[in-house]
Parts: sequence; structure tokens; C-alpha cells
Amino acid sequence: PDIRLVGHTREGYGMAWNVHREGHLLSASEDTTVCLWDIKGVTKDERRLEPLCVFRGHSAIVEDVAWHSMHQDIFASVGDDRRLLIWDTRKAPGEKPVQDVIAHESEVNCVAFNPMSEYVFATGSGDTTVALWDLRNLKYKLHSLEAHKDEVLQLAWSPKHETVLASASGDRRVNIWDVSRIGEEQTAEDAEDGPPELMFIHGGHTSKVSDLGWNLNEDWTLCTTAEDNIVQVWQMANNIYSPIDPASTYDLSFYLTYLSKWPDLFNAAESADGSLMGYVMGKVEGSGEEWHGHVTALTVAPECRRLGLGRGLMRFLEDASEKTYDCYFVDLFVRPSNEIAIEMYRNLGYTLYRQVIDYYYTDGVMPTENAHDMRKALARDVEKKSIVPVKRFVTPEETHFR
Repeated sequence: PDIRLVGHTREGYGMAWNVHREGHLLSASEDTTVCLWDIKGVTKDERRLEPLCVFRGHSAIVEDVAWHSMHQDIFASVGDDRRLLIWDTRKAPGEKPVQDVIAHESEVNCVAFNPMSEYVFATGSGDTTVALWDLRNLKYKLHSLEAHKDEVLQLAWSPKHETVLASASGDRRVNIWDVSRIGEEQTAEDAEDGPPELMFIHGGHTSKVSDLGWNLNEDWTLCTTAEDNIVQVWQMANNIYSPIDPASTYDLSFYLTYLSKWPDLFNAAESADGSLMGYVMGKVEGSGEEWHGHVTALTVAPECRRLGLGRGLMRFLEDASEKTYDCYFVDLFVRPSNEIAIEMYRNLGYTLYRQVIDYYYTDGVMPTENAHDMRKALARDVEKKSIVPVKRFVTPEETHFR
């Protein structure tokens, strides 16, 4: 190595560079300490470096450290003692932290300061929750984000959206939160999908997700890595985070074709002021017992997602498929990583019929994800033949109907 940092007596865990002071690096260790280094202190003759300062405040393993995004002298540390400590490097060596709180009911695994807020930061814990804090008053949590089923292992705030936070967990999931939605009203059905601030669940990994990071250049793009030995780079569909803009999804001729051929399977929901809240569009295809309705697109504006509109629009298309076109079933394709949508479809009676390999593409060039083909049998399919699962993977070409 170019430089060897010596000072810890046990294995290390979290590390953090100071973005305001070149060369300043924090490290957290199993030896219960945090070390501060200045790598500019190395010389040609001496490549070993002792820490500038050792911070002693934890009574168990220190799991993570993070510099404040705006104040060059402030950092946080968290550990297996369930504690959150706030430190000021301007204090004399050996002094106690400026803040010391019991942050969670179990070990605290990660801490992250919001890069666009002077006061807001988050911690993740073995108690499966993410806690939001205000640096000015640590007596109480601002809010607890609850949806993970296992310990929270890593956190990362979006570099472009102040209220958006990602969390990685031992439950194999990456949750994307929008804290600006905390407290929004929900129907009982929507509450089953999670709290209003839960934007999206990425379920692409098969083992615990150990780390994650946002792309600084490509908006809404993340990289995640897990104990399944796989690194994934992925981006949420834009209808999850953007207001509805039909032109950004399909061109006008596409909509007009559907509207002219299958007007009974095209419906939109508008607010009192005439703005678009959501829409569903579909078609009928197949022959014989494969005659069915297909959901081509279901889109609901982010600010309208907790009103049950998605379920209502789906029921509209199902009723039209059954009563107007006398179909045997309704089918749709959905990304396996879109667990919120999958759960909604399951609650509506849809089941997994088959899996389609390499169905979704990035920029129409590289396949990025398979598709779940989900079906719901209608009254005409008395014996439910249409939903008997196909056990093998199929290609996109095999899903085409004449």
C-alpha cells in the first residue's frame, strides 16, 4: 500500500472522507474507537501514519461514521451500544462527545447526514427501522421509517433530491423513501402496501444488501451490492418519481391507436381542477381460450398514489374485459423489483403465470430485467385454466398473441 494507517487494535468497519478538508479521514473499529487521520502527513521516508486524534466514547463496536455535509468539524458515530454520538474535532483531545443519545432499541449500523440540509440526518439499526433526527434536538426522533423486515445495514441520501433516502437491509431489499410524504392520508388498502413515505422497494438481490450508492450524474440511478456476490446498477421507472407526462412514456400516435381500437379499455382520472391524476390503457388479443384483456399501462401521479386510484382503474379495465369483450382472463407484465405493484396486483387477485427473460431494456439496447407475467381469471374461465403456472422461463417472442 502507499500509506499504512496504524492505530486501531481490532478490525475496522465504517470510513468517511471529509469533503471540506483534503486528506482528513475517519475510521471506525471493533476496538470501540474512532480515529481521525490526515493522509497529507505522510513523507517519502515514512509511509506509516499515526492518527491525529482518537475518539473514545462508545462501549461496543463502532459500526459507522459520517462527516457533517456542511460543517467541517462535526461528525457522527454509531455502534453496537445502541448509541449515536456527535463529535466536534475542535474540542480538546480526550473530551466527551457534544451529544450522546440512545438512538435505537438494537445496535446502530449506519448513519448519514443529508447533503442538502444543515440539521437533518438518519440512522439505521438492527431493530429494522430508519430514524430521522434533527441535530438541534436529539431528545426525540423526528420520525421512524418502518417497512424493512430485517436489520438496516446502510443508508444513502439522494444527491439531487433533499427528501429522498435509500436504505439497504438484511431482508434483501433496498427501500427508497420520500420523507416529504410522511403523514399523507392513506386508505386502508394503500396502508397494506406500506407507509406513504415508502416510494419504492427494489427486490433484485437474493441475499442481504450490504452497501449502496447513488449515481452523481444519472438521476434516480443507484448501485447496490449484496452477499449474493452480485453488484446491480438500476434505475426506478420515471412514473414512480415524476408527475404524469404521457408524452414521456409513449408517443401520441400510440395513445391514439389504443383509443381508436379499444376505447372501452382506456380510462383517465382527473382532479377537480382538471389535472391528470392517473390513467389505465389496455387491449384485447388472442384467440379461443387465450382471448384476454391486457393491461398495457397503469400510471398514477406520485401525489395521488395513496388514494386507491390504481385499484379503481384496474377494476375498470377488468370489468370492460369481462362484460364488453367476454374475455377469459386479464394479464399484465411487471418488473420483479417493483414489489409494491406486485403486492397490489396480488391483492386484486393476480397470480404469477410465467417469467419472461430479458423483457425490460435500458434505452432500448441492453436488457436489464426479466418480467413477471401475471394473470387473473375472469368468469368465463370457469376451470381457471388460464392461470395454471408455466414452470419454464419464456422469451418475449413467446408472449406475442395474434
